[in-house]
Amino acid sequence: MAVAAKVNGLAAHKRLLVAESELNRHALAMDLGVVAGKTATLERWALLGWKAYPVLRLGINLARSFSANRHRRSAGVLAAVSRALRFARSVFGVKRET
Repeated sequence: MAVAAKVNGLAAHKRLLVAESELNRHALAMDLGVVAGKTATLERWALLGWKAYPVLRLGINLARSFSANRHRRSAGVLAAVSRALRFARSVFGVKRET
């Protein structure tokens, strides 16, 4: 009889552990749902950034390219104008106004 009582006690303890485990699974599922809800906006923004990155990178490279070309062209024009003004100053003796 002592063995039967011990087996019944162990069976009851097992049922208690199974029920507790089921409650913990439900609690974990609820917590994961809350975390997923709170991070959904972040995930959408990250996905948008991941998709937009190649387009933005292309735009940045094009802007750099146009900026560098414009700088080279304008530097040539500005350098020519600057040389012409220095030459005119030296020839005509014109003083700069400040």
